Amino acid sequence: MGFWSTTEAAPSWLSTWVSHDPGFLRPEPPPLPHIPPPYSLIHLTTNDAAAITALWRAHYGGEDWTWGGDEGTILPYLSDGRVVGLGLRDASREGDLVAGPAGPAPGALVATIFAVPLGETTRMSHGAALSDYGFHIVEGLVVEGGLRGQGVAGWMIAAIDGTVSRLRAPAPFACLWAREVSRLPMFPTFISCRPYAWKRCTRAALPAGWRLVSADEFQPVWNAVVAAALSSGAPTLATTSMDVRRGGLLFIVGPKEHQDAVVISDTCRRSRQNGERVYEIVCATATATAAAAAAAAAVAGLLFTTLPVGSEDGWTTGTSGSHAYSIYNYWPPAFGSCDLLFVREEL
Repeated sequence: MGFWSTTEAAPSWLSTWVSHDPGFLRPEPPPLPHIPPPYSLIHLTTNDAAAITALWRAHYGGEDWTWGGDEGTILPYLSDGRVVGLGLRDASREGDLVAGPAGPAPGALVATIFAVPLGETTRMSHGAALSDYGFHIVEGLVVEGGLRGQGVAGWMIAAIDGTVSRLRAPAPFACLWAREVSRLPMFPTFISCRPYAWKRCTRAALPAGWRLVSADEFQPVWNAVVAAALSSGAPTLATTSMDVRRGGLLFIVGPKEHQDAVVISDTCRRSRQNGERVYEIVCATATATAAAAAAAAAVAGLLFTTLPVGSEDGWTTGTSGSHAYSIYNYWPPAFGSCDLLFVREEL
């Protein structure tokens, strides 16, 4: 399914070849989708944490991994007033009874989607800035297996678009969509798409000069990294604030503290076969070889990265697809080669 591919707020592949002034593509909120009975749309609250956990454990996964979170993983998002979470309930099936904005919403929870602020202020190398948590990442799109291929995901995408656009008005809603793709389409509109590499790691001593630090210690390092990237002239989208609400990030700095930085996320995904933890390098500003070596020593489990690493160091590339980001309702610094700098945990 395309990324909002039928709306004027999603750049077409042809438009990516044309220069454009920075700005919003569609300032007005779109209409909300019509969702027929027995389905009803609700705003998710902390009361829904158990139902979301059950849905995601059963239906969020891939061929070799499954979601390994719990209610504690989801509650920090449900209790944040800046996060918008929507759920779809099927009234024809028995489920818990949770009060929604229009009253009690009976039925089983069968789909979810979230819009999570990217950061307090998102800055771009072409000079634009979206402040007051104006930029979001749309994630947590999970549809019960038996309903896939029936347009339910389209309902959820249209619903989060229409809902957040109204909540943000008169400021337009702009967001990123992150997903894994098995292969690149002939005419992609991604602003960033890089192949995954993975390695099975055993925790060891960090390389000389590298050390683990706290989020507070890492913040000034991050500020320096973002400032340098935005001033370099390369197409960049960055945020200075960090999203550490789950406590699942590891921060590592190297010999050149304000240049060498690696951030690793515990992704809440685990291998089905043996229960191994799955980690991902979500940010690295040192050389690929040095950053990957430091990260590999810091965790025990499967480590994924989009860094250009080599098989001679034990990395396997090309078997896990690519990690792609699309941008919605905003003209980015560049398509295909934009550097995205933000520190956050995936929902």
